[in-house]
This record gives sequence, structure tokens and C-alpha cells, in this order.
Amino acid sequence: MDEISFDNIKRLVSSQHFEGGKLDALRSSLGCSSGYLSADQVVQLLQQFPFDDGRTKCVEMCAPRLYGITCHQAASILRIFSFDKSKPRALELIACHITDNNLEALDSAFDFQSEKKRAREILVNRARPVGPGPQTGFPPQPGNYPTGPAQSGQYPTPAPYPGIPPYSGRNPYPAPGPYEAPPGTYPFPAHEGGAQYPAGNVPPPDGSPDTQPGTLFSSFKGFPRPGFPF
Repeated sequence: MDEISFDNIKRLVSSQHFEGGKLDALRSSLGCSSGYLSADQVVQLLQQFPFDDGRTKCVEMCAPRLYGITCHQAASILRIFSFDKSKPRALELIACHITDNNLEALDSAFDFQSEKKRAREILVNRARPVGPGPQTGFPPQPGNYPTGPAQSGQYPTPAPYPGIPPYSGRNPYPAPGPYEAPPGTYPFPAHEGGAQYPAGNVPPPDGSPDTQPGTLFSSFKGFPRPGFPF
């Protein structure tokens, strides 16, 4: 999230004196802002809450807007909590955003062996994203599309007719079109004399012999004959 937007959120939270007011300010300001939070920004917001209960609720609000983070960054978030018993719940909330398996870095946030073991279990069994896209909570990544990165020579999303990219000089329809005129010819059936009309020309309106195939309509003498086109 850009610094100005985040500073506004942080200022609104810090201006409240009670935990309930801080949580309400955080909820409303996040709902009115765009962008994703970094691990450092989450740490700064957690520091606005004096007790672990409020910090846990803060992480719960921030987790859906969190960037992908490393175990080292996750540990920096967990260290803000005062008690080891509060840290596993916070880890459960952010685990799906952790992109590596650096167990040693994660262990550094815990004091007791039992909590370290619980943290490892949470990390190993964390929810995995479904499909080929970026992990849950990731912002759009450069070069990625909603359906995954585009392949060489293909469009990001499947074309209506696979294998035939549009506007490639080929007929975009799944079957040959009604007219297969050679390049540079007018795509209408040939004149009864057998000649094609070049692009920009039209056949005589009544097929009279005084106008030869290929003659521009504008070369007619005078206005169209009475009765044409009605």
C-alpha cells in the first residue's frame, strides 16, 4: 500500500484511545482504501494495540490484504505478541501467505518448544491456493493474468476458437467462410462472365453490357436508370 494511504490508516487508528475504537477505525479505513499491506505495515498497525486480544483481531482484519511474505517476515509479526499462546492463532491467519518453509526463522519467534512444534505443524499444513494463479492474498503480479501467465504466441485467455488467433490473416470463423475470394478481389461471387470485381468496384446494377466487369459504379453516365434500385 502506498505510504499516504497507509499513513492515513495508521493515524486514524492511533487517534483512538480504546481498543474497540481502534478496531473500528482500522475496519472502516481498510474498507475505504486500496492496495495490499506489507509485513512491516502490519507490524506498525499491531504496535497500536496494547494487548494480544486486540492484536489478534488486527491480524484477522489485515490478513486478507496481506502480501506474500517469508517466514522471516512472519516471525517479525509474531514477535509483537506478548505471549506464546497468542502466536499460533496469528500464524494460522497469515500462514496461507507464507511463501517459503524456513522453519528456523519461524522458530525464532517462539520461546517454548511446544509452541515451536505447533508453529511447524501450522506451516506444513497451511492452506494451499487452488489453481495456477498467485497465492491467496497476493496482489496482481507483473506478467500474470487472472487465468495465469500468457504463453508464447497465445492470448492470456482462451480464444473463442482454439488454435486460430484473431486477426492473423486467416478466417476467424471455425469453418471456411461463405466467400473464399483470392487476395485483392472483391468477396462476392464472380460476374457471370467469370471475372472478379477488384476491391472498391461493384457489378453493374442490372447486368447491362455497356458496363464491363471491373468498371467503377461512379463511371456510370448520369444518374442510375429509372427503376433502380426500385
